Amino acid sequence: LQRLNCLSLSPSGKFLAVATDQGAHVQVWDIASGQPGSNTAPVAVGVAHSQSVTSVCWSPDEKQLISTGKDGTVAVWNWFGE
Repeated sequence: LQRLNCLSLSPSGKFLAVATDQGAHVQVWDIASGQPGSNTAPVAVGVAHSQSVTSVCWSPDEKQLISTGKDGTVAVWNWFGE
């Protein structure tokens, strides 16, 4: 059982960025594709923290995803989602 640490819906409403207590990574899910079985795996996984991710946030133009971790780092991810 995983506990949700944080999540952020992209400005378009198409993607959901999620971080759980299982690992120090950010998962991005396509929640608007509507394709059968499309939500069985994330479309992207990013690893930049050595400890749990504490927050995730999309930029207003949906081109970057920002995450912070318990290790004191801030990561800026370039996002090329369709």
